[in-house]
Amino acid sequence: MLALRFNIKYGLWVIIFFGLWLYSLTEPIYSPITITNENDYNFPAVIAHKALTSDEFPGNSLSAVIQTLETTVDGLEVDVRMSKDSVLFLFHGDILEQYTNLRGVPEDCNWSFLKDAKYNGTKEKLLLLDDFLSIVHNQKVIFLDIKSNDNFNVVMATRVVDSIKKHKLQGTVFVESFNPITLGTIRMYNKDIILMYDFVDDAKASAEESQGQFNKIPWLLKQYWFQRQIRRIIAPDALGPRFNFNRDVLENLVRNNYPIICWTVDDYNTAKSLYDIGVMGLQSNKPKIISAAKL
Repeated sequence: MLALRFNIKYGLWVIIFFGLWLYSLTEPIYSPITITNENDYNFPAVIAHKALTSDEFPGNSLSAVIQTLETTVDGLEVDVRMSKDSVLFLFHGDILEQYTNLRGVPEDCNWSFLKDAKYNGTKEKLLLLDDFLSIVHNQKVIFLDIKSNDNFNVVMATRVVDSIKKHKLQGTVFVESFNPITLGTIRMYNKDIILMYDFVDDAKASAEESQGQFNKIPWLLKQYWFQRQIRRIIAPDALGPRFNFNRDVLENLVRNNYPIICWTVDDYNTAKSLYDIGVMGLQSNKPKIISAAKL
């Protein structure tokens, strides 16, 4: 009798475990928390990566932002970092000397040091996130790509949210990140913030991409099964796969009604093929070319 009870109990656990495993293999239903009706939201089709619409100015710089605001692109993406003394600013590189006259890791420096940085060959300085949000406001859709060497940087996540709320831009700012901890922290801190989950299945950098930044992405975060569970738990409002993501998986996500915004696409043919399968938006360093593919 005891053995029978043990076998029944063991069998039930096996059934439960097997059922949960099968459930984990299914694609979660698109159920955004912030964008409650995706059919009524006007997702941007062409987004200027690093706020660039030409090669005239450095990415993430004030002049690049102003130039982009004068164009017809739908949105602009910028990279957000936090200084050692918790000041939020825009910068793409892992080290200052990559783009500026200063040396060091941005996160290891106080703003009193960083504010004197100038982009190489220009008089352009680093732009504060608050200043950027004040300038752009609701003229364009904004994508804030959170970059941090600390995977558990709760302070940065909450400060980004506070800055968005300060400027009352909850409806036009997307916060994007590879890091599910960052996205989860923001989701728990404030459900009014639009989240975009970035992911890859290939960590080899190309063109102007930083191999160092790709190397920081853990192996687990590049696995389809794990990415699926992150979508299930975080319930992002949009997905940001890399442009060369597995096409079959990408098309399946489109069929499941996920708004897809791919990065970083700089050629017409790739852009056209992605738009044709239902990708809603593309981030690009050459948005004029991408705009032609959308016509």
